[in-house]
Amino acid sequence: MQKKLEKYFELSVLVPTFHEEKNIKDFYDAFQKINSKSKKFFLFVDDSKNNLTSLQIDKYFNGKDYKILKFKKNKQISTRCKSSWKGFIWLTKNINCNYVVEMDIDLAQHPKDLNRGLNYLTKKKGDVIIFSKYLKNSKNEGRTILRKVISYLYSKICRTLFSEKITDYSNSYRIYKTESLKDLLKTKRNFDSPIQHLENILFFLKRGYDIHETHCHYVERKNTDSSIKLRHLYAYSLDFVSCIIRNL
Repeated sequence: MQKKLEKYFELSVLVPTFHEEKNIKDFYDAFQKINSKSKKFFLFVDDSKNNLTSLQIDKYFNGKDYKILKFKKNKQISTRCKSSWKGFIWLTKNINCNYVVEMDIDLAQHPKDLNRGLNYLTKKKGDVIIFSKYLKNSKNEGRTILRKVISYLYSKICRTLFSEKITDYSNSYRIYKTESLKDLLKTKRNFDSPIQHLENILFFLKRGYDIHETHCHYVERKNTDSSIKLRHLYAYSLDFVSCIIRNL
């Protein structure tokens, strides 16, 4: 096993990628523009079928603290959570950091929210903070009617069955305290699909971890492989029902 880096980081940024070479520069520039003194480590988990994304990461993040993990995607539907899980495991074993955040590289979730979320979580000494799309000061752009309906029903069902405390059960944009994340990783990952995001937050909710939310600026993804496709909704729906039944 790789020796743990001696450097200390306040935050590790986990970024799953799949043919995202066109988004690397904007992602890098967005982080360069935020005023942050916290030391960050970037882990890119790249499922692309070629090296174009990795080459762009090397080009722009040269001189930064980062690593690329390469995996081969073997399903047609989203396996993002499978990649994220592998990334979480690698980070907790190899990087000294207080917190871990998972982000989309296309800036659907903007890094300008990070400082506020990290400061809030540190002040509260909490375990998880969710960047909610549904709080008073949250901004949402470009969301289709289909996505709005799906997201509303998703969170409405979860709030009814589990807890009204959480307003956004679907957003993967969350900061985890590293020690709390290690507890999650002792369990089995049950889904490759985005439903694992729900499974993760239910783990913390059911076990009494300290969960917080803050507002965010969310921009809907456009023309990416990660966007929801109608032919995948059936598979995701089955996973959603399975997750609900497992956790009741």
